[in-house]
Amino acid sequence: MLEKNAAFSYPHAAASALPSKVTATELKRLEAPDEEAQSIVPMQHAHFRAPRLGGGDKLSPTARGTATHMLLQYIDYEKTGTEQEIREELARLTAARFLSPRQAEAVDTGSILRLFSSPLGRRIMSADARKREFKFSLLCPAEKFFPGGEGESVLLSCHTDTVTPGAAVTPVERDGVIYSDGTTILGSDDKSGIAEIIEAVTRLKENGEKNRPVEVLFSLSEEVGMLGSRYADYGKIKSKTALVLDGEDIGEIVNSAAANIVMSISFFGKKAHAGVCPENGIHALKAAAYAAANIPVGHVDDISVQNISNFVSEGPTNIVADKASFDMEFRSYDEDTVQKHIADALAVMKEACEKFGTTFEYDSERHSGAFTVDPESQFIKDIFAAYEAAGIRPYLSKTLGGCDASNIALHDIAVVNIGTGMRDVHTTAENISIKDMEDSTRFLCELLKA
Repeated sequence: MLEKNAAFSYPHAAASALPSKVTATELKRLEAPDEEAQSIVPMQHAHFRAPRLGGGDKLSPTARGTATHMLLQYIDYEKTGTEQEIREELARLTAARFLSPRQAEAVDTGSILRLFSSPLGRRIMSADARKREFKFSLLCPAEKFFPGGEGESVLLSCHTDTVTPGAAVTPVERDGVIYSDGTTILGSDDKSGIAEIIEAVTRLKENGEKNRPVEVLFSLSEEVGMLGSRYADYGKIKSKTALVLDGEDIGEIVNSAAANIVMSISFFGKKAHAGVCPENGIHALKAAAYAAANIPVGHVDDISVQNISNFVSEGPTNIVADKASFDMEFRSYDEDTVQKHIADALAVMKEACEKFGTTFEYDSERHSGAFTVDPESQFIKDIFAAYEAAGIRPYLSKTLGGCDASNIALHDIAVVNIGTGMRDVHTTAENISIKDMEDSTRFLCELLKA
């Protein structure tokens, strides 16, 4: 009996090596031949000149779903009767930068046509009213309530969303300074910008003063990735200059901001029992650790910083790790420089793969683009003159952080970010002085005068 039991061979031994929870992607990877596991993924050189989702030649299923969702959000329902009409709508939304060319290519126009030809689609088309998700941003032609204007138009922009806790805010004034009651943020980031823009154009209108043409962009979802300014319909904007009211100090003019590109990197190896046959495994964790240790972080030159975070490799201690991942962020005031740093990091990842026999993949996403407005430009001179006329000392600055101005700059608009007076933002101690808001409003009035 002992001999019989010892000689027993479990018929499903391959399944016993699988973890209790496994994705379809992991199953496919486990079936790959060893020689494939030891190949090096070719380096991908991408130019991040516009927002995009995902990496590689094809969009991920999530990114394709996002593209389809974006089409359904903005498509003209009256132009969904044929695939040709849907393709024309795709072309329109791509030209307006609602979708990237890669996203447009990923949309299955046949599926969209089948949706609108289905009973559900016919119900949608026959409905008296159709409600869609609220758009990311609202573009307000100021001429509708502020007619006229002489000279070149200027765009004024700020965001309407706040961080939490931002509901049921109770403002309290003490000695000319507005606070919340201490249980929430105040929300001056960026409601103060909204208030100052509305007050400025209202004053000019009430005073009957001649003014420049004004456009106003109030965006949403700035605090979660500057989405409103990313997906605004820039085809409707005529202005070639813009001011974003989303800074602190009155008189500060941010005329230079950094590009910000985020990458998610995954290394793939081969599982093996760490005690019985570790030599049969390919250690993804070692490759990822080597790459992370040899990619510089912090200030990597005078105009750039980069960082590594979210280093992860899950699994039991008795298994050679077949997957490890980490995230990276690259920031630089110069677009070519940030691309060089990305290429350098990818070279280290390739080196790690060659050293440990792994492969790697990465996705990348642009959070903001680099921009600089020439300090000697007429636009900057006009801003300085308006501040000085309002009795405010102006000064130039730059930031490695992101703001809506970075997205606006991608559309050939000279843009700066200026202060509204907000202090201690994103905290329950947030505050703003009434004098600062008055000063900012007075500056806007001076700038908008014809």
